[in-house]
Amino acid sequence: MADFREKAEIVKRPKNYVVSAVDELRELTSPVRVQITQIMAEKGECSVGELALVMGREPETLYYHIRALLKVGLIVECGARATVRHDEAIYCLRAEQIWLDRERRDEEFLALKAKALRTSLRLFEREMVASLPMPETTLEDDEPSFRMRTSRLRLSAEQRAEFVRRLEDAMQYVDQFRGQETGTQYSILLGVTAIAEEE
Repeated sequence: MADFREKAEIVKRPKNYVVSAVDELRELTSPVRVQITQIMAEKGECSVGELALVMGREPETLYYHIRALLKVGLIVECGARATVRHDEAIYCLRAEQIWLDRERRDEEFLALKAKALRTSLRLFEREMVASLPMPETTLEDDEPSFRMRTSRLRLSAEQRAEFVRRLEDAMQYVDQFRGQETGTQYSILLGVTAIAEEE
């Protein structure tokens, strides 16, 4: 059997990375590439075959997207795994968490940022809708299996900062369960955004 070659010891990933370049952000307007990054954020290291299995696609259809994400540095090759035929590359996000730059305000970046966020929301909506026709899930504590709430309200800068702090606390709480093999599977969306004033 071929020896397992691990490159992860060489690739030291930072905790956070902020997407601040247009070419990086443009890649996150593609639904397929966003889905790839979401799967890697959830599962960690993945081969193309593993991504294809989760996404319900043929592996050959993903190599173009993987190369595009590698080119701008949003993902990296972090290992190699021996298979029967050959060694397959293992990929991961360049950091444990990837954020969009909140400081950059030029028109091109903001337009791409809005498009990237809409792409992520459409993927989330598709996942939520796909789960609704399923039979009612019976949970051990008799809690409903689906909860959703949207609110439109005004916040001061201090109130928004406090809300964002609590969101980040919730995200950190959720992140500790990534990769957990037991329990009911959930899809979770947390966020806040400013909206245009209605005329």
